[in-house]
Amino acid sequence: MSEVVFILWWLLIIEAIGLIAFPLTAYFINLPDRGYSVSKLIGLLLITYMVWLTVSLEISGFGFAVIVFALIFLAFISIRRFDSKLLSLKGTALKSELVFVASFLIFTFIVMSKPDIYGPHSEDFTDFGFMQSILRSTYFPPPDPWLAGETLSYYYFGQMVAAILTKLSGIPSNITYNLAVAMFFALTAQAAYGIGYNLTQRSFPGIVSALFVSVSGIMSGFLQLVAYLVPEAREYIRYAPLQTPDIQQWLLKFDFWNSISIIPQTFNYYPYHTFAHGCLHAYMISIPFQVMLITLGLSLFRAEKVGRWHIMLLGLSIGFFSGLNTWEYPTYLLFAYLIFIFRHRKEALRLSVQTTALSVIMYLPYFLTKDSGGFGGIELVQQRTLLFNFIEIFALFLFLILSFLFILWWQHKEDPLMYIILASVPAPLIVLSGFDFQVLPLLAVMILISAYGIIRLERYEARFVLLLVLLGSLIALLTEVFYVVDAMPWKRFNTVMKFHLQIWVLWGIASSYAIYHILNNRNRSSRLKHIGVAAWSLVVIFMVFASLVHPIASTTSWTSGTSYFSTSTSGTLDGTAYLEKTNREDYMAIQWINKNITGSEVILEAPGKAYSYSSRISSLTGLPTVIGWVSHEKMWNTNWSKIDERVRDVEIIYSTADINRAISLLKKYNVRYVYVGDIEREKYPEAGLEKFSDQEFFEPVYSDTVQIYKVK
Repeated sequence: MSEVVFILWWLLIIEAIGLIAFPLTAYFINLPDRGYSVSKLIGLLLITYMVWLTVSLEISGFGFAVIVFALIFLAFISIRRFDSKLLSLKGTALKSELVFVASFLIFTFIVMSKPDIYGPHSEDFTDFGFMQSILRSTYFPPPDPWLAGETLSYYYFGQMVAAILTKLSGIPSNITYNLAVAMFFALTAQAAYGIGYNLTQRSFPGIVSALFVSVSGIMSGFLQLVAYLVPEAREYIRYAPLQTPDIQQWLLKFDFWNSISIIPQTFNYYPYHTFAHGCLHAYMISIPFQVMLITLGLSLFRAEKVGRWHIMLLGLSIGFFSGLNTWEYPTYLLFAYLIFIFRHRKEALRLSVQTTALSVIMYLPYFLTKDSGGFGGIELVQQRTLLFNFIEIFALFLFLILSFLFILWWQHKEDPLMYIILASVPAPLIVLSGFDFQVLPLLAVMILISAYGIIRLERYEARFVLLLVLLGSLIALLTEVFYVVDAMPWKRFNTVMKFHLQIWVLWGIASSYAIYHILNNRNRSSRLKHIGVAAWSLVVIFMVFASLVHPIASTTSWTSGTSYFSTSTSGTLDGTAYLEKTNREDYMAIQWINKNITGSEVILEAPGKAYSYSSRISSLTGLPTVIGWVSHEKMWNTNWSKIDERVRDVEIIYSTADINRAISLLKKYNVRYVYVGDIEREKYPEAGLEKFSDQEFFEPVYSDTVQIYKVK
C-alpha cells in the first residue's frame, strides 16, 4: 500500500477519535473552544486507559477487538453528552484543525527525511523494542524485550498509545513508529494553540503559544551563528565556529548534539529537539499530554465549583503520567494542588486528597507490577547551574516573563504586600550566597511576584498564567537543590533534562500570554510608553528569530545525512528501510521472524551496548532476549548482579563447546531460538558456535548468512 494512503488513513483515524471524544471533552472543559484543541488527546487517553485496564486485568487479550470495543464505548458515552450548541464552534474548530493538519503534514515530511529507527545517541532501539513487545503481548504488563522472563519496569504507556493505533489502523509498525512521532508533534502544536486561544480568545496568541512550546529553541544556535558570522565576537562566545565555506554548509553540518549540552554533564533538551530526533521516547510523547492537562487545569481554575466527574478525569489524567513519564507525575500533582489552593481554597484539602487517591487507585495494576525502576533516592546538588547557562537555555521566556512581572510590580508597587514580598528576598539570598546559587535571586523574584499576582489579580487568565510561572520556577529551584540518583554517571543528567522539558512547556505557554497581556494593556495616552512598547516589541521579535536558529539548523543538519549516520535513507516512512542497505542479512532474518514467530518466545543474541547497533533482533522484532542494552537495564533495575549474571551466562552459551552446559543455561532462561549473525560471529569463537549445528538439540529454522536455531 502506498505510504500516502498510510498517512491519510492514520490522519483519518486520529480525526475520528477527536470528533468522537469532543462532546465528552466539552462536558469537562468549559473554555472558549470547549476543549476541541485537546479532544484528540483526551480520546487517546480514555481509549488507552480502557484497553490497558481490560488487558491488565486479563479480561481480554490485547488485540483489535478490545480496541474497537473501547472506541465504541467511548462513542456511546460521548454521544450522550452531545449538545447542538457545539456546532456553533465550527469556525474555532476549523482553525484548530488547520494547525493540527499542517503541523502533522510538515513534520511527516521532516520525519521522512530521516526515518531510520537507529542513529547516534538514539533511543530508537529502546522505544521500538517496547512498542514491538507490546504488539506481541497478550496481557499487560508487557515482557521486557531486553530482560527475558521479566516485565517492563520502565514506563511504557506512550509506546502503548502508538501500539493501539498500530493495531487499529493495520499499518505496519515500522511505518507507524514514524507516523506517531509526527502525530505527537502535531498534537502538541494543536493543544498549545488551543490554550493560547482559550486564554485570550484570539488566534494570534494561540499561534505564538504553539510556536513557543513546539518549535522555538535554546539560544546556543544563535550564539554559534554569531561566532561563525562575526569573527570579532568569538572571544566573547564559548563556541568555536564551524569551519564551513558558506552558510548553507553551516546549516548542513550544524552540531546537532553538542550544542544542547549547555549545563556541564547534562543535555538541555527542548521539545522540538526531541521531536526532530525522532525517538518515540517517553519524555517526547508526554509533551502533548502535559499541555492537555494544563488545559484541563485552566478549565478547573476558571470554574466556580469542581464536580466529582471533573476530579475523576483529573485523577485519571495525572495518574496516566505515572506510566507515561513518571518524572511528570509529581509535577502535575503539585499543579493540581496549586489550583485548589489558589482557586478553591475551602475545598483544597478534600480535592487534593481525592485527586491523589484516584491517580493511584485507577492505576493500581501498574503500581503493583512495577518495581523502583532504577530509582536510587534523592541527594543534594553539589555543582549548580551558572546564571549565564540558565539564561542561554530560557532566554526568550525569561525576558517575556520578567517583562510581565515587572509590569505587575509597577502597577502594584504601592501595595503593602508587595513591599513585604520584596523585603523578604534579601535574607535567603544572603544565607545561600555562599553556596554558589547563582539562579536563586532570579527564581526568588519570579516565585514571589507570581505568587503575589495570583493572590491579588482579578482576571483568571492572568492569575492562571502566573501559576504556570510559579510552578516552572519552583521546578527550576528544586532542580538546583536536589537531584534524582540513578545509574547515569553524570549525576544531574536525567534530573535537569526531564524537568527542564517541563519548565519549557509551562513557561512557553506563559510567555505567549505575556506578549498578549503587555501589548493589550499598555497606556495608549503616553507617547513615551508607546515608544517603550515598540522598542520592547522589536527586542521580542529579534529574540524569537534568534530562538529559531537552533531548531532550523538542527533540522537541516539531522536530516541532511552529512553530519550523522550518512547511510541514512530518506523519502520513506519505513523506519527499517536503512537496514536493507547496511545489514541485509539481519534485515531478511528480521522479516522472517516477524512473519513466522508469534507471541513472545525468547530469542538469544549477543548482549548489547547502549546507542550502538546491538540487541537489534529483540529491538526490531519485540521478541525478548536474555540481556539487551546492559547499561539501560541497570538504569531500569536495582538488581545489577542479576544483569551481570545474565551477561556471563550469554557469553558462556555462545562460547562454550560443552553442549550440555549450554543447554542447561538455555533452559534457565526459557530460550526458544538462538540467533547467529555477524555480531555473534565476530564476538564468539567458531568452536562455540559449531555446537548449534547438532540437530539432536537444535533445529535450524532459518539458514542464510544468518542462522536461526530452534531449541528442541
